[in-house]
Amino acid sequence: MISRVPLTDWEKQEKKERVAGLLNHDLPPLIDVPIPRHVRDADWFHKSDLGSIVEIIGFPAYRIGPYSGKVLPAYAILRADEKAGKHDDCPVLVCPSSGNFVKDVGFLSLMYNIRGVIAMLNSGGVPPGKLHHMVMAGVEPAYAPKGVLGTDFAYTYAKEHGHLLVDQYVREESIDGHELSMRHIAFQMMHRRAYGGFNFGSVVGTCSTSMAGKKYLPRYYMSGEVRNFAVASKDKKERVPGSRAPENLLELESIGGFGATFYKNQKDFLEFPLITSVLKSDAFALNQELVQIYDIPVGPTGALLVEGACQLLKRAVEEDSLKSLMNGKTIRFVLFFMDNYMPYDEEDYVAFFR
Repeated sequence: MISRVPLTDWEKQEKKERVAGLLNHDLPPLIDVPIPRHVRDADWFHKSDLGSIVEIIGFPAYRIGPYSGKVLPAYAILRADEKAGKHDDCPVLVCPSSGNFVKDVGFLSLMYNIRGVIAMLNSGGVPPGKLHHMVMAGVEPAYAPKGVLGTDFAYTYAKEHGHLLVDQYVREESIDGHELSMRHIAFQMMHRRAYGGFNFGSVVGTCSTSMAGKKYLPRYYMSGEVRNFAVASKDKKERVPGSRAPENLLELESIGGFGATFYKNQKDFLEFPLITSVLKSDAFALNQELVQIYDIPVGPTGALLVEGACQLLKRAVEEDSLKSLMNGKTIRFVLFFMDNYMPYDEEDYVAFFR
């Protein structure tokens, strides 16, 4: 197994208290996101006189300690399993995940009675940057046989080796863990006196963030209507790292759980059709702009989300349906930025900046 720092019982308890304080009371404040330059300069934007009424606001989950936005579901799942006695025999966890979730599980697992964490990956492998993040979190990479999805093989592997399966794709805590972030976003918006509602956006992966927004934001935000929208990559060829293309959403249906519910019933969770019109090159260019000009170090999915929100705005202008986005006298987007750019070193992503 990958080397992990052993914690004493006192250190585990101290870490639990610190993490609980961070997630319950010290999540990062919302940030203002400038309107991208190509949008600001576009004729449709000027002719519609949108410059004074459009606001883009981000929740920078990448600023939650060493974690990502997936720390909230990971925390909820590990707490539930500890309460259920699943950690009593000091298990090894098997997580069918290649990214943020398993990395955050790795960091959190040190404060529980857990012997180790294995990330079950697809046979094609993952970029070195993501592997490095996993290893730093004490996570052991493992690979499914060629032609078998890691999300499927994790079940077989865990059963054969007597390990504990932790599958974020089917656990309701993946949604309910985000209650803390949605409560935080709602309270921050009211603290900003952002009354009249807002349009909440996320990138579809497990779809838990979007489903949590639909479930919890109306519960805590009491100053107007919250409308949900989501962004995916255009297709497999144009897939932005960290996101799903429409074809990949079919995998959620085969996995089952809440992702399949989202896939089959998108209109129950989204007020607008899933946005799949962003080109990879446009997302990468905006990523560079956000990082280098505005000091907003989002990953490629963050740029995909900002561009998707702008395309939703453009579509409303073209269809003369701006009222569908209005929040009182403003058009307000609140975007969930899951992670930063650091673990992403896919070949096409890196090549774009050279």
